[in-house]
Amino acid sequence: MAPVHADPEKYALRVRLFMESMGGLWVKVGQILAMRRDLFSEAFCNELSRLQNRAHGFPAHYARSIIEEELGAPIDSIFVEFDDRPLAAASVGQAHRARLKDNGVEVVVKVQRPNAKASFEKDFVLLRRLVRFLTFIRFSPESRWSEMYTEVESAILEELDYRQEATSLRRMRKNLRDHKIYVPKVFLSFCTDRVLVMEMVHGVYMSEYIQTVVANPDRARAWLKENQISASRLGKRLWFSYLRQLFEDNLYHCDLHPGNILVMRKGRITLIDFGSVATSDRSQLEKFRLLYKAMGDKDFRKVAEMFLLLAPPLPNKDLTEAKEDVVRLFREFESLVKVKALPYHQKSLSRLLGDTANVLASHGVPAAWDFLRVTRSSTTLDASLMFLVPDIDFLKIAQQHVRSESGRQQNKKRSDPKLVRAQLANMAEQGGMLTKFAENAYFEGEYLRQRALPFEGYISKATHVGFTVFHLLARAALLSALVLIVGYAHQHFDAFGALRGQWVYAQLERIPRLSSTFWLLCTFVALYTVHEFTLMRGIFEEPEPTRPEGDRR
Repeated sequence: MAPVHADPEKYALRVRLFMESMGGLWVKVGQILAMRRDLFSEAFCNELSRLQNRAHGFPAHYARSIIEEELGAPIDSIFVEFDDRPLAAASVGQAHRARLKDNGVEVVVKVQRPNAKASFEKDFVLLRRLVRFLTFIRFSPESRWSEMYTEVESAILEELDYRQEATSLRRMRKNLRDHKIYVPKVFLSFCTDRVLVMEMVHGVYMSEYIQTVVANPDRARAWLKENQISASRLGKRLWFSYLRQLFEDNLYHCDLHPGNILVMRKGRITLIDFGSVATSDRSQLEKFRLLYKAMGDKDFRKVAEMFLLLAPPLPNKDLTEAKEDVVRLFREFESLVKVKALPYHQKSLSRLLGDTANVLASHGVPAAWDFLRVTRSSTTLDASLMFLVPDIDFLKIAQQHVRSESGRQQNKKRSDPKLVRAQLANMAEQGGMLTKFAENAYFEGEYLRQRALPFEGYISKATHVGFTVFHLLARAALLSALVLIVGYAHQHFDAFGALRGQWVYAQLERIPRLSSTFWLLCTFVALYTVHEFTLMRGIFEEPEPTRPEGDRR
């Protein structure tokens, strides 16, 4: 029988099925591992990215009891209807259809499983021990196991508190209104950390549409025509919305798989399940923006430099070859996207980003978790785009997004009186050449700072080593001087006659007989060496000069 590893796709499928059977924390671990395209094969990551948090539902009386306990009222006083059959179930909780008694609105009620937190905490203990063991034996240190554990823990804890999802729903509902994408209304008065009540939205799940495309393409085309939907426009709207979430709103949906996208007549879109959303800090966001702009400009050398800026501390070596490999990947990609006959996965931006992470990893450049989260979002969206707009040109889309983002920013400035005044006051700084200069200055400064950090660390280590070496040499020279003084005193003054017959006296007798002049000369040289080594040690421990009082910044 051939080993499992002989067929990577079958091996990946078995790992996915195993993790789905384990459920809970292990599904999340698998989803996090799927982000590590810098460590695992494309087939393995693609299969793990399909992991879904499915589970068997728990009895309805438990759900009713938790709702009444959390909301502090009988369930009949809150809902005029409550369906005991769960709509869906996962390891964290399950969802029920209901109707509010106050206003008759149809809603979805998410209820956390009994003892869910305690169950996950047991899994956390096991995972922590596993991570400590892998770290202790230094198994695949480039995987950065402790960082992976932190990522898994934060994701699970976020899902275990429905109040965070309620907050994300409200914020995303406000942001995505400008994208012409609908987000269900959340009813905060009925939300706790274990119960979430939100509006029920009816539509066709993207997963159902994809199944129809695969099983009966003619029926799928007829449905699109009947509902006045353009598949390509729908796909581009999803992608543009994702870019705006990432670059403009700085709040993006991390799990845009087909089960979280609903489609309605005339191409209207609804997104659901906001249990996993993310943001980026300002410096990383600016780097992402410059990277994407460089892609749109087809400035692939700048793209390569930006990838190095996005990475954690870089290895202390020449990365010219790594940059050239990244440039080569993007040039090949530029040629591929123009070939309409090629399948989507060969022209996917997510695949390109994964290949880039692999290339950089082969040169010792690790991937940042911020970058991996962004890649995960685009990868889950791929499952829909490949059926909606299989011939998409991501580089062309990048140019269009940069232009439209600039237009929106200008409109926003014109509509805000304060921004208008600021824009007039700084009009000279908004010129094309100055903007380009500022962008390049930021880019170059960030890159030099990133490259300087490991150098600074090595300088600090070298300083410590230099201090230690000269400290030891000074001690050794001082010891030599003391030995010379003792030898001179023994041979010319018999200063240790009282030790005659002792081991120490025998060792002194083994010293060669030398003239007084030679003893004094050697002692002087030894003491002078002590002085010089002490001075050198002082140079290495000299503190950084302080600025004058009037020059503090």
